[in-house]
Amino acid sequence: MVLVAPWLLVTQVGWAQLEPVSSEKDFFEEMPIVLSVSRLPQRLDETPGAVTVLDRDMIRRSGARDVADLLRLVPGFQSSTSFEGDAPQASYHGGFNNYSARMQVLVDGRSAYSSYLFGSVAPGLMSVALEDIERIEVVRGPTALLYGSSAIGGVVNVIDNRIPRRVSTEAVHAEGDFGYGSAADERTAGVALTGNLGGGLVAHLDCDWLKAGDLRTGGYILSDPLRAAALNSGDPEVAANAALRGKLANSAVRTWSAAAGLAWIADNGSNIGVSVSRHDSLYGIPNRWPTTAPDPDAPEAEGNIRIDMRQWRYDFRAEIAAGGDWVDRLTLRAGYADYRHAELESDGAIGTQFFNKGKEVRFDLIQAKRGAWTGVTGA
Repeated sequence: MVLVAPWLLVTQVGWAQLEPVSSEKDFFEEMPIVLSVSRLPQRLDETPGAVTVLDRDMIRRSGARDVADLLRLVPGFQSSTSFEGDAPQASYHGGFNNYSARMQVLVDGRSAYSSYLFGSVAPGLMSVALEDIERIEVVRGPTALLYGSSAIGGVVNVIDNRIPRRVSTEAVHAEGDFGYGSAADERTAGVALTGNLGGGLVAHLDCDWLKAGDLRTGGYILSDPLRAAALNSGDPEVAANAALRGKLANSAVRTWSAAAGLAWIADNGSNIGVSVSRHDSLYGIPNRWPTTAPDPDAPEAEGNIRIDMRQWRYDFRAEIAAGGDWVDRLTLRAGYADYRHAELESDGAIGTQFFNKGKEVRFDLIQAKRGAWTGVTGA
């Protein structure tokens, strides 16, 4: 025992000397650069706010069909399509309403909410194909108010590739996605192509398509509390709704979108580009089954209402790498959207139509870093 103990002691000291010394930087070596928190390019661990990044690999592996599904991966976020089958809603630590006005959705830094629908985020959450998304940055907390009062519940910045940012080493880069969902006989397909035209010119094309029937619930249509309310309503017709099972009537969806973009990219990172996109959707508003006795003075609720929606969007982006002592970079983003939808009655007749045209321009001047100081000025 006297000879063994010193040998064990020496061995332990030797291992301790060989063990590398770890620092905090070893755990944050490959932090992504984010843009949405302060409108400055910053490492994720250096941002002054809470931000979650969903990168391309996570999006590809998630199995999600749209942006609303992806937001379920963000802590504190909920998403729902309960109001309209193809108009998803998102909420951060709060309840849903028909047209949420507490969430600011950006597509490549440009607002994508609908002004006439009280700030509804649905057009932004459903009009971007997953094949186009480079990453999603979700900002929460007080820094989200940098983007205005409608961002009180958070900011979702969907950074896409419709206006290319870099020259690919491949002549043509292609990505595709095809899927099937048995719950609603859902079929999806999407393709994105990016081509190097030479001389710094890069072109982009993408399209996606989705078709689904009425959703099979696998049980009762109504939840247990609503079934109990229907049974206790005292109205035989209403009580019969408690026994409804199977498919959720009028929840079918058919949608497609296509986009094209072109950009010129310089060796120093300066770039200028444009894109045009079209999104079409025809979807039903799931029927609401009464659970209380009808009010004889109230108007009769209509069923089998569908929404025929169309949106054209035109976008422009320019970034100038000044590289000066005071100004590092200038950025300009502009967008124009032409949106309309028609509410179709059960017989296919147009009941109500909504039209909205919106435009937005954002300009940022990013100051050159001087010591530990940097900043951004914009409008």
